[in-house]
Amino acid sequence: MKKLLALILLASMMTLTLASCNREKEQSTEDSSGEISSDEGNGGDNNPNPPSLTIENLPESSPGLEFELNDDGNGYTVVGIGLCTADEIVIGKCNGWPVTNIGDKAFRNCEKLKSVTIGDSVTGIGEKAFYKCNLLKSVTMGNGVTSIGNSAFSYCYSLTSITIGDSVTSIGNGAFYYCSSLASITIPDSVTSLGDGAFQGCEVLTSITIPDNVTSIGDSAFQYCYDLTSVTIGDGVTSIGYSAFLRCRSLASVTIGNSVTSIGDSAFSLCESLASITIPDSVTSIGDGAFIDCSSLASITIPDSVASIGKSAVSGCSSLASITIPGAVTSIGDYAFNDSYLTSITVDENNAAYKSIDGNLYTKDGTKLMQYAIGKADKNF
Repeated sequence: MKKLLALILLASMMTLTLASCNREKEQSTEDSSGEISSDEGNGGDNNPNPPSLTIENLPESSPGLEFELNDDGNGYTVVGIGLCTADEIVIGKCNGWPVTNIGDKAFRNCEKLKSVTIGDSVTGIGEKAFYKCNLLKSVTMGNGVTSIGNSAFSYCYSLTSITIGDSVTSIGNGAFYYCSSLASITIPDSVTSLGDGAFQGCEVLTSITIPDNVTSIGDSAFQYCYDLTSVTIGDGVTSIGYSAFLRCRSLASVTIGNSVTSIGDSAFSLCESLASITIPDSVTSIGDGAFIDCSSLASITIPDSVASIGKSAVSGCSSLASITIPGAVTSIGDYAFNDSYLTSITVDENNAAYKSIDGNLYTKDGTKLMQYAIGKADKNF
């Protein structure tokens, strides 16, 4: 008997917390302006949505979706596909209340989903919310969303179109990882951070502009974006992460903003179409293998601000004929210019650590670092 009572109590609790949108919540009302309010005292200042957001302008959520009532009682979180049979879903309001979040793994592995429209009341998209939705082709995101969680759209192989709302500030790690059909995307000015692997494996993405408010580009953020031809990095970015653009084999044009201080290890490694690059005066370090095997790189300008050049930094740049070592450089890593075709090297006369004699690079104490003959450089660094 006790076991039966416990089961009945559990079922009652589930009924209170889970809902589908097939009726209006009896206690909810709208004031004369249409703004969200409630007789239960949960509206007003406790409303999680902006004052301009009204029930009137929110779409009804698709019937059958599964929801949980938020802890504050002011809205719902969508937690699953539930009994919904539609392949094109809308997330807006439920039982007279706004849907404020898309829960972690809410639609994970949903094989029938083809399009999603997210209303303005939704502020967060949880981790793996649409993970491996193989047929998902388009996503329209409302202007209330502020964060896209880690792996939110990972492995959405069919995703060709997504509109990111103007309130998004963070794009999580692997958010669009291997969305291999995504050909274009606009990152709004509101975004301040791009997570590790955010667009890794977006093979047909052709161009990207990173707005000025972004301060860092995560590790492997655009790795394996094979069709990416041009990148503009905004003036707010201070660091380019490890392997950020590794093996972007079509990348021919890169504009680096004036606030970048470090170019990470392997950041542009194996970008075989990159012919020239100008590094801004703000950069102080070039990481290990930063431009390794950029076989078309014929021109690189290293500014006076750079103090260190990492191991194999421009190794294998077979089109590079000359290079100038600025006066501030005090550290050059092993094999920094190995397997290049350098025919000349110039060391700034103010450099206190290195000197160049007849195409050879020496430390000031006379140790030879690299032989620069016509043809390949000496591998015995």
